[in-house]
Amino acid sequence: MTQQKNEIELHNREAEEAVIGSVLINPDTFPTLKTILEETDFHIRRHGMVWKAYKALHDAKTPIDYVTLTQELRTQGTLGEVDYNGFLVGLMNQVPTSFHAEAYAQVVKDYAGRRAWIRYASQVAHIAADETKTDWIDKAKNVTRPIGDGPSVVRTVDEIAVDVLASLTNQRAAIPCHTLIKDPAGDRILGVPALTEKLGGLPYGEAVILAAPTQTGKTTLAYLLGEVAVLLGKKVLYVSTESTGKMLVTRRMMGNLGISVKLLRKNELTELQIQDIQAHAYDYVLAYNGKYLFDDTSRTLSKVIRSMEQARPDLVILDHLGEMAYDNENKSIGMGENFSEMRAWCRDEGTALLCVHQIDLTVTERPQLQHLRWARGDLSEKADIALMLYRPDLALARAGDEKDLAAAIMNRTYPVPLEGWIRKDRGGPVDVLIPMMYELKNQRIRGVTFEEEKSHFS
Repeated sequence: MTQQKNEIELHNREAEEAVIGSVLINPDTFPTLKTILEETDFHIRRHGMVWKAYKALHDAKTPIDYVTLTQELRTQGTLGEVDYNGFLVGLMNQVPTSFHAEAYAQVVKDYAGRRAWIRYASQVAHIAADETKTDWIDKAKNVTRPIGDGPSVVRTVDEIAVDVLASLTNQRAAIPCHTLIKDPAGDRILGVPALTEKLGGLPYGEAVILAAPTQTGKTTLAYLLGEVAVLLGKKVLYVSTESTGKMLVTRRMMGNLGISVKLLRKNELTELQIQDIQAHAYDYVLAYNGKYLFDDTSRTLSKVIRSMEQARPDLVILDHLGEMAYDNENKSIGMGENFSEMRAWCRDEGTALLCVHQIDLTVTERPQLQHLRWARGDLSEKADIALMLYRPDLALARAGDEKDLAAAIMNRTYPVPLEGWIRKDRGGPVDVLIPMMYELKNQRIRGVTFEEEKSHFS
C-alpha cells in the first residue's frame, strides 16, 4: 500500500497533460520548455513518448502540429500506444491556453526530482540493510546521487568523448560560401569559392562576425551568403535592423540584371527593363521557394530570438548588430549582451550565425581585431570567427589622395578589389586573405579571376 501511495502522490497527471497539450496548441513554447524538461521527467510513459517525438520534430526543424506529431509517433512505432481513445485530440480540447506552460513544466520537473531522490535513498537503504555486504559504505557511495532538481551539468571526460564520437557520426559540413548555378547561357559561380576554401564555410553552432566600415560591402556579402545557402537547400533567416526586405531584394534583383537603382528612384526605367525585373522576380520565387525568410520588424533581442524560434533556420544573418535595441542604458554593453545571447541560442540549436557589424568610419587601414573593441567589451572575444573587409580604393578616396579614383567610385564604373581578412578562427589559421571583387554597378561580390588576383592581390 505504501508503494501505491507513493506512485499516486509522486507525479501530477494534470500537469504532465497540460505541458504536452500546451506544445500541441502552441508549438512556440517548446524551445523554452525543452530547456526545463527531458523525456525521462515524465512519469506517465506515453507522455514521455510524446515528448521524445516533439524533440525529434524540433531537431529536424519540422513544424510541430497534430499531423506531424502523429506521423513521428507512427515512425517511432508508438502511435497506437500513445493515442488510444483519442488521447491527443482530447489534450487539445482539455488545455485551454499555453500561457502557464512554464509553470506546468516546473511542477513536472519538481515531481521528477522528488522521484529521483527517492530512488537514490531507496538504493542506499537497500545496500545498508544488506548484512552480507561488508563494503556497503563504498557501494553506497557509488550510487548516482541526484544533483539539484535537474540534469547534472557536471560531466566526465569519457561522457564528453562519447558525445564527440556521436557528433562525428552525425557531423554536418559547414554551409559553403559558393555554389554553381546552371544557366542555359553558361554555368556560373555564385558566391566566393576562396571563402569556402580558406574558411571552410559557415559552421553550424558557431558565430561569425562580419565587420567593416560603411560602404565596404558588408550587407551585399551577407545577403549573398544567404542566397548561396538557400540554393544549397538551407533555410535562412535574414534579420535587418536597417533596410526593409523590399528595399534589399529590389536592389539585389536589379543588380543581378545590371540595372542601376537610381533609374528606379528617378522613375526612368524603360518598359523592357521593367519586364526583365518582373521576369527575374518570378525566378526568385521559383529558386527560393519559401526558404529565404526576412524579418525587418524585430529590433529587440527577445523579438529577434522569437523570430529565430519560429523560423528554425539553418543560418541566421543579423544586419547589423549595432542597431539592435537594448535594455541597458549603455548601448555598447547591450550590443555585447545581444550578441552573446544570440550566439548561445544558435549554439544550442546547432544554427549558423552571421552578425554584420559596422566599425569606426575613421578606419582607413586594414581592420584588425582591436577595431572590434569598445569601452567596456570586446566582440572579438565573443565571436568564433571574425571576418573583416577592406576596400583599398575606398580608403584612398577617404584619405583624399586619389580624386579621380574617388569620382570613379561614385560613378560605379568598374569592379574594385575587396579584401576579406580572417582575423580570428577558433578552428583554423588567422590573418588569411580572401581576395574578392566588388561590382559596384551591380552591387555584387564575387571571386577573382587569375588576372585580377595577379593585378590586385599579389
